[in-house]
Amino acid sequence: MKRSEIKAKIEECFADTMTFHKDGTITAKWGYFYRHDRTPEKYAEKIKEAFPGATIIETGDHWHAFVGGAKSGSAQDSYMWVRFKV
Repeated sequence: MKRSEIKAKIEECFADTMTFHKDGTITAKWGYFYRHDRTPEKYAEKIKEAFPGATIIETGDHWHAFVGGAKSGSAQDSYMWVRFKV
């Protein structure tokens, strides 16, 4: 599967960013301010639906406390991520 095809399928899962690593793994990230019942495990399920043969290596939730004021990007400092291999 080509990188462009993989990228298109990850975008269908509404990922904000994706990183292709040299070891062949891919990390997809979803930024959030409110979780709205979303979890890294639910995003891992979306990845498994998009790529049935994918191996989920790890998932995580990086929560960043709201600092307040005019800090740029503060709403997107928190993110959930899924690292997987196709």
